[in-house]
Amino acid sequence: MPKKNTDKVEEARGARYEKLKLEGNQWVLSEGARDGMETAGLVPAVDKAVRALALVNSNRSEMTLAQIADATGITKSHCHSILKTLTFHDWLYFDPVRKTYRLNVGVLRDLSTMIRDVTPLSMVKPLIDDLPSRTHVSCILSEPSSESTFVVVAKASAPDQVEISYPLGHRFPRDASAQMKARLAWCSESEVDVWFEDWEPVRYAGATATSLKEVKAELAATRARGYARSIGEFTEGLTAIALPIFDSAGRVIFILDCMGLSLAMARREFEIAEEITKTVADIHRLIGGKPPQSFPHPLAKSA
Repeated sequence: MPKKNTDKVEEARGARYEKLKLEGNQWVLSEGARDGMETAGLVPAVDKAVRALALVNSNRSEMTLAQIADATGITKSHCHSILKTLTFHDWLYFDPVRKTYRLNVGVLRDLSTMIRDVTPLSMVKPLIDDLPSRTHVSCILSEPSSESTFVVVAKASAPDQVEISYPLGHRFPRDASAQMKARLAWCSESEVDVWFEDWEPVRYAGATATSLKEVKAELAATRARGYARSIGEFTEGLTAIALPIFDSAGRVIFILDCMGLSLAMARREFEIAEEITKTVADIHRLIGGKPPQSFPHPLAKSA
């Protein structure tokens, strides 16, 4: 084939196109520019491996070597080598009976840091949804904001129970008792002092702590108990039990708390605290969270 034909567009595909290219002693069909991006300098083998992975991912089912090679335009022998390499690293799984390939767990393993940083909420949401079935009370997940408030990002209600909840996006103040205690109890003394630098106490209910001395005593009690507890401190007649969730860098990224009527919660406090502690431990294992050494796990019963 004349060399001048190598630059001809063979088939337009939206913003992509394909062209014939000489590889070794044979001509192969390859993708050309995409969305005007310069492709010079790309490593061909890496480019093909990424395209093969993207194809298998988008197909959402098992694919044969022939199907992958045909769809990507990679020669069958070269495609086989690429798929074999991806299988070796557990990015693909090869079914020897069906002769098909599918995504494997190595992709999640090797991209785990990015996945944890980008999608922690979607990863933990199923565990949050399951918690009320064991505690028989509602729960909410809030995220500490840059303004030192707490924004509700997920919630789950107990079946056949009176719902005590807040809408998504609801913003709790920085001194909302349960969230504040969970957020600060395992922080350093200096972090606590910074948190309260411009604090103006608000008495939300009869039991609200309104002095820094009282608050610090509550933080110490929280650490000793193993979980944060607010009994009529933010809303009269309501009790909340809460724990923080840490990311892989040891930062608090969420506060998980269960809420219910104080009379009902009092009878089952330890049982509920035990379930929420188990859930937080499961979340930490799932996202690679690293709580401080003093963080309670497993929960130790206390008076």
